Amino acid sequence: MVGVALDALKDGKREENTVIALLSDHGFHLGENEHWRKRTLWEEATRVPLMIRVPLLRDPGRTWKPAITSHLPGNRSARSEDLRYTACREDSEGLGDHA
Repeated sequence: MVGVALDALKDGKREENTVIALLSDHGFHLGENEHWRKRTLWEEATRVPLMIRVPLLRDPGRTWKPAITSHLPGNRSARSEDLRYTACREDSEGLGDHA
């Protein structure tokens, strides 16, 4: 389906002035850490597919900055290449090594 849309953009000569974004929901936890829903800032819950194509910003060597996410008031998480720090409103926090 994505390929059909991309082909239509190319055939209609709109490929060079169209921004394309493809994203998805992350789904539910299925028992990780005895957790069965999706309301967390853990690695499994914040890792989602996201692809963006901006024709005017083509730079394949560009690096991206670390991500910061939040979920509901008082919950936040920051992710670098190797580490994830999470602080929750219930006064719990954690630092994970993802190297």
